[in-house]
Parts: sequence; C-alpha cells; structure tokens
Amino acid sequence: PVSSDRVVWAIAAWEIYKVTGDKDWLDEVFPIIKNSLEDDFKTLHDPETGLYRGESSFLDWREQTYPKWMSNMDIAVSENLSTNVLHFQANTILAEMAKLKGESGDVFSKRAVGIKAGINQHLWMKDKGYYAQYRYGRPNLSVSPRFEALGEALAILFGVADTETAED
Repeated sequence: PVSSDRVVWAIAAWEIYKVTGDKDWLDEVFPIIKNSLEDDFKTLHDPETGLYRGESSFLDWREQTYPKWMSNMDIAVSENLSTNVLHFQANTILAEMAKLKGESGDVFSKRAVGIKAGINQHLWMKDKGYYAQYRYGRPNLSVSPRFEALGEALAILFGVADTETAED
C-alpha cells in the first residue's frame, strides 16, 4: 500500500561510494536520495511522533506482519520499526553525502535525530526489552507487542539503540 521502505537502497548506494570513492556516483545518487527523502518527509512523516508511516520492511506485508482485519489504509498509517530505522539511516547518510559535496546536511541530520527520538520514545518497550514491531490502528495508534528481528538488528547496527537498550 505504501512502499516507504524503498529508501533502503540509499544504504547500498552509500556503501558503494565508501568502497569506490567514485564522485560521479555520489553526484548521481545524491539528488535521487534527497528527492526521495524530501517527498517522504512531506507525505509520510508524523510530526507528533517523529516517525514515518507505511508498510514494514522485509516482512511480508499481509501474511506474516499484519492481522487479517487490517486494510491497506491501516497498513499505510502504521509506523514500523524497520522502516523508521531505514529512514533514520538514509537521512544520516544524506547528511554525510551533503558534507562531501560542500552542502549543508543539517536538515537531514535533524530529521535523523527526530526519527531516532521517535523510535526510542514510541516503539521501545522497556518492560519487554525490545522494540515494538509497529504502531497501528485508526485513528489512535497502539503499540504492537510483537517484535521484528530485522528492525531490532538494524536499530543496533545503525546506532538507534543506545548501549543499554542494545544490551536488553
């Protein structure tokens, strides 16, 4: 319904640049990533939570991830851990790319900080020792008590989870 996890390719694009140092590659991918993130901020960002809406990344969106009662609209307004971690990392990467190009990446750094704060405030379940898979439901979102391994791993790898949280 809402392919908000599509930003994952920005991570691969950044890794290619880091390995090759190819400035032409950086020049090619920078505006594409920037435009994608700008569009997503305008259409998917929830200013109240700092999180982004849309389907889960990695998990099958209908059979494994969501209850059968959920419609495409319910999925579209949900706020998923893995997708938000990907948006955090994509904004972090774009800020780094901007610096390399001699441009300010402050807006993307600030967005990354906001996403990280939203994840830790709205998806971390201290009593369970892991992040919630997603927030769902209309009009008031509730936290799903389930977890997703990919989102947990990415939160640790990309630094969304602090040391104490990662150890839980």
